[in-house]
Amino acid sequence: MGLYAKKGLKSLGLWEKAAASLRARPSTVNQVAIMVKEDQVDAGLIFSSVANGNKLKIIEVMDQKDTGEIVFGVGLVKGGNESLSRDFMDYAFKNINEFTKYGWKPYE
Repeated sequence: MGLYAKKGLKSLGLWEKAAASLRARPSTVNQVAIMVKEDQVDAGLIFSSVANGNKLKIIEVMDQKDTGEIVFGVGLVKGGNESLSRDFMDYAFKNINEFTKYGWKPYE
């Protein structure tokens, strides 16, 4: 169970009941999406962008007031492939519409 999912379920008073029913705890949200897509689990809690990217039907969305604000940042790591990283950042900013169609929202 991911950090945001657990926080949201706790906020809604559903954590204890949900935790007792957990049958799988994949290490990544993409693994959860694959398990849902292949009918290996009854349900999964994933980011809406991951659901959209995997063409999964979204049943319910937790409110930000319950999960906390979900922010993914981007930055350069010195000593890494800085040129490639900068190219990706430039692409992301210039083509934000490619991200928003999957449910991402630019943070300002």
